[in-house]
Amino acid sequence: MNPKLKNLQFDQIKLKLENAILPFNIMGAVLFGSRIKGISTISSDTDIIIIANNINPKRHRRGVEITQIKKLFTGIPLDILLMTPEETISNFRNHNPLFLDIAIDGVIIIDNGKFLKFLAVIGLAFTSFDKNFLV
Repeated sequence: MNPKLKNLQFDQIKLKLENAILPFNIMGAVLFGSRIKGISTISSDTDIIIIANNINPKRHRRGVEITQIKKLFTGIPLDILLMTPEETISNFRNHNPLFLDIAIDGVIIIDNGKFLKFLAVIGLAFTSFDKNFLV
């Protein structure tokens, strides 16, 4: 994928999430996976973890919220992982392999309330990002 096109798509995702009117509060969003690593194929989707408040407490019942997010992105294939802040902390603390991958290669696109900065400061995640992020 052309890097300019990739960055444009990522910027579109960020802007749409930031401007979306949703019945829940997005605290953070991190892109990860093959597109971020530069190993995507023509059939690859874009992986994103979205950390939000006021979502269904049962993960298997978040289809409505995920559908609301996907409707913002017609034409962009997204694989959405929607988590509460508590679930996110637990997964990083317990060294969930997927979350270790996110911590190493993830690209933070939204950090409302500095939740992701908090994870970095306490050493749970995002140790390889730009150090200016902590300022």
